Order: sequence, then structure tokens, then C-alpha cells
Amino acid sequence: MKYFILTVLLIFAQVVQAFDLRVNIDNINSLEGQIQIIIYNTKENFLDDEKGFKLLHFDIKATKMSCLIENLSAGVYAVAILHDKNDDGKCAKNWLGIPTEGYGFSNNFRPKLAPPKFEDVSFKIDKDTTLNIKLIY
Repeated sequence: MKYFILTVLLIFAQVVQAFDLRVNIDNINSLEGQIQIIIYNTKENFLDDEKGFKLLHFDIKATKMSCLIENLSAGVYAVAILHDKNDDGKCAKNWLGIPTEGYGFSNNFRPKLAPPKFEDVSFKIDKDTTLNIKLIY
């Protein structure tokens, strides 16, 4: 009986364990607009803003900033960041589909001719984690 209770407590402790994600953002070229951070937790929903796991908005006060996202469960995630200069909630693009506002991804992935895949930018959270992301303009 003692082992059963101990096992249940250990399982419960793992289930309720949550971690913090700190996102350090560098290379913000203007204090206009907001920083939008979208956290994805599935490959199927990746880069669909409406299906992101978490969507957060932060006012810009400096060209470097740090944002804390608390209470994430252990798992695999991906982060996309947008410097939404015009505050319209979307990534502005030119006629070729290339973003005209700053953006960045976890793992500092730099897209070449196509958007990244979930596997390109995903990372594992199993402890408090810090990401350093440099925006691309």
C-alpha cells in the first residue's frame, strides 16, 4: 500500500508540474506597435495564428526586451514572433508574400524561400527554458 501511494504521488507531481519560458527578443528596430508572440504546441496548427496554443501581446519599450510565459506543461513547442508595427494583428507582406514587418522564430530559424516547418523551430520544454530570438527585417 505504501508503494501505491508513493507511485500515485509521483505521477501527480509530474502531471501538475509547470515550467516558465523566457523569450529574449533582440534587434527590434522601432518602438512602434507591439510584439506579438505565438506559441504552438502541435505540428498541425503551426503558423495558423487562430490555432496557436497561446497568443500574447507586449508593448515595446526598448530595442531589446524579455517576455515571461508562465505555467507551460512539459512538451514540444514552437515560437513565432511578429513586430506588428501597424497594430493590425497580422504580418504585413509585400506582393511577393515576403513579410514587411519584423519576425522571428525559435531556434533563430531564418526562412529562405518558404516558411519554416514545425520541426525547424520546435524545442522541448522539460524545465524552465530561455530562448534568445533575433528579429529579421
